[in-house]
Amino acid sequence: MKHRCYALVIGINNYTNNTTLTNAVNDALGVAQTFRELRYEVECLENPTFDKFTEAYDSLRVISKNYTVIVIFFAGHGMMSNASDYIVFSDAENMDIHGGMKAVHKSYRIDDIYKELRQDTNAIIITIIDACRIDKGELIRGGHAFAPFGKNTSLPYQTYIAFSTSPGAPAKDGIKTHSPFTQALLEEIPKEGQSIETSFKNVRKKIYQGIGSQLPWDHSCLVDEFCFNHGQLNPHYWGPYSNEVYNFKQIEADLDGRLTALLGAITQDPDKSIVNEIHSTLSEITEESQFVLGKLLIDKCVENNNLLKIFTPQFFSKTLKGKDNHVLNGFLYGFYVDTQDNLRRSNYFSSDIVDLIGILGSNKDNKSSLTFLKQELSERNDEIPYIIGLEDCRIDVKLKQTDSYCSCENLFYFDCIVVNNIDIELTEHDLYTRKSLLEEIQIQYNIPKSKQRLVSSPILDVNDILIKNDLDLQSLLNEYIIGNGINTLDEMGHHYEFFDLYNVDISKAEADDDTLYLKGSYDINAIIYGDSEEEIKFDVSFDGTYELALICVNNQWEIDSVASLKINTDSFYH
Repeated sequence: MKHRCYALVIGINNYTNNTTLTNAVNDALGVAQTFRELRYEVECLENPTFDKFTEAYDSLRVISKNYTVIVIFFAGHGMMSNASDYIVFSDAENMDIHGGMKAVHKSYRIDDIYKELRQDTNAIIITIIDACRIDKGELIRGGHAFAPFGKNTSLPYQTYIAFSTSPGAPAKDGIKTHSPFTQALLEEIPKEGQSIETSFKNVRKKIYQGIGSQLPWDHSCLVDEFCFNHGQLNPHYWGPYSNEVYNFKQIEADLDGRLTALLGAITQDPDKSIVNEIHSTLSEITEESQFVLGKLLIDKCVENNNLLKIFTPQFFSKTLKGKDNHVLNGFLYGFYVDTQDNLRRSNYFSSDIVDLIGILGSNKDNKSSLTFLKQELSERNDEIPYIIGLEDCRIDVKLKQTDSYCSCENLFYFDCIVVNNIDIELTEHDLYTRKSLLEEIQIQYNIPKSKQRLVSSPILDVNDILIKNDLDLQSLLNEYIIGNGINTLDEMGHHYEFFDLYNVDISKAEADDDTLYLKGSYDINAIIYGDSEEEIKFDVSFDGTYELALICVNNQWEIDSVASLKINTDSFYH
C-alpha cells in the first residue's frame, strides 16, 4: 500500500516550572528532518505551551482524513496521574508537587490522542514518546508518578505506541546531540522496507546493549504492514506503475511473451497491419506491459523513422482504454527518459519525432497522459525546462542593440534565454536567426517548434540576427587597417598614414550559417605626407565604407574576409 504520511513532532527543553532538558528540541528537529527527507508532511513544535500544542493538534484532527499514516513524536517531560499517561508541556505546573495533579492541566493524556484521532480518521496512528524519566540525580525527562508509565495505555485498532523506556525505569536525556533512544531511532527510520516492529526491536537492542538500565517498550494493534521508509523516495512511488517497469534492465527477462512478439513483428516487417495487431493485443496484456510497449515504440521510431507513418496521432487515439492511455504514457515518457531511466541526451530524436510529440501535446484528448508525464518528471524540473503539455512553452529572449551608433535595426546581442523561469544556454552556435534559434532550442532541449512561444522586446522578425558575443567591430576594423598597411599614394603623390578609426556604423547585416556579413561606414584619422615623406598635415579625418565577413572563433569575432574597404580622400582637396 502506498501511504500518505503526516508527522507532528514536538520537543521541549525549556519548562517554566520543571527541570530544563538538554536534547529534547534537538531530538525533535532530527526526527522532523528525517521525516521530511522521507517525504512526510511535517509540523515541528519547539518548546510549545499547552495551548500551542492543542492548536496544532486540533488542526491535525481536521486534516487527518487526508492521510493514511499519522505519526506523533514527543521528546520532553512525561508523567502518570490517576493511572493515566500524560505528555507535559512547557507551561505545566511542577510535576513533583501533589503527585503531578496540578501539572495535568497543562498536559495531554496519551489515551485521548488515540481515541480522538480514531474518530476522525482510519489512518495508522503511531505515537513515539521519548519521555517519563523518573530517577533523581540525573538529567531526566519526567517526574514522580503513582503508577508505572504505560500501565493504563489502551490501544485502539491500527495504533502503534513506542516508549523510550520500560515501565518505571529511568532513561537518559543524553550528553551529546540526541538522547540515546532518539539517536538509535534516527538510525533505523530511514531503512527502506524495514517493518516498524523490526525498527523498534533494533532500537531496543541498541539501547539495552549500550546502557543496560534502559529498555524501550512498544505496543501494537496494527493489522497492516508498515515501514517508515516504504519506498517513497523512489521518484515513481506515486505513479500508476510499479517501480521496476521504469528501468528495463530489471524486467527484460520477464517481458510478456505477447509483448515480445509484437516488438519482433515491428522490427522485422513493419507495415500498417501491425496497428490492428497491437490494438487487438492491448486487451490481453497488463497496463504495465502497455506502458512498456509505448516506451519501446519511441526507440523503434529512432531506429526506423518510417515507423512514424504507422505510429501517428490517430494510432495513439485508439490505444486509449477507459480514462488512461498507457501506451501513450510510455511513448511520451520515453521521449524524455531512456530504457534505464536516465534523461535523454540532446539531439537524440529526429525533428519528425519531436514534431509528433508537439502534435500529441496539443491534443486535449491526451490530457490524462500529459498529466501523468508532468507528475512522473516533477522531480526533474530543474533538468527539463519544458515538459510537453497543452500549454505552450514560453521562451524569453533578453535582447539589446549591438551599439548606440548602429543604424542597422536587425542586429542584436542576446544576454540570456529563459525557458519557463530556467536559464538555458545554447552551445552549438554563436550566430542565430529567429528560425535557427528556435531550431537550436528544439534540438538541445526537445521543445517542439509548434509549442514554442518566443517573447522578446523588440519582437523578433524573421530577418533579425542574434549574436551571443560582443562584436567590437571598431577594434576589429582598426586592427585590420593598421595591420594590413593601407597606406596609399594618391594621384598628387600624397602619402596617407592611417592610425585611428572611429564612428563605425553598421548599416546592413546578413547571416549565412555561422558567417556574419556586414556593410557600413566609419571615420578614420590620418597623417598626410608629400613625395619626400615630409609631413604636410597631421590629424586629418576621412570617411570610409566596408563590406566584410566575420566568424566567431573561441567566443571571439574575427574578420574572415574583406569584400570592400574604401577610404574617401577627396575631401583633402576641398
